[in-house]
Amino acid sequence: MKRLLRNIKDESGFTLLEVLMVCAIIGIIASVAVPKISSGFVVANTTKVLSDLRAIDTAVMLYQADKGSLPQKVADLDDYIADIRNVKPPKGSCRIKNGEDFEVVKIVATEYAISFDSDSGEARATLDGRTANEYGK
Repeated sequence: MKRLLRNIKDESGFTLLEVLMVCAIIGIIASVAVPKISSGFVVANTTKVLSDLRAIDTAVMLYQADKGSLPQKVADLDDYIADIRNVKPPKGSCRIKNGEDFEVVKIVATEYAISFDSDSGEARATLDGRTANEYGK
């Protein structure tokens, strides 16, 4: 019996207080890191949307210059953008301009579209009804 008690006393390990302190430190670090990571995803999504919309706008202008008419859908730009059928908007959220500030909104659309302005006769690439000018970093 004495030998069993001696073995238990000799064992080392973490106390409950030490484990709780480590958990608290990990929680504090996570609460600081998670917002930074999620805002990084928003900026990356916004940058991708801006890049895609500008590329599609350029392809629309080239299409119009070559063919003398406006494309009816994004798939018509296959000769101007490589693999256009696989150009899809990202999932998640992105930033749009709201006056001088920015607002984070969820991306709802699953494809880019082309909208026509009957007054000016222009065609612009859109995502969720917004052009490249409405997105911001």
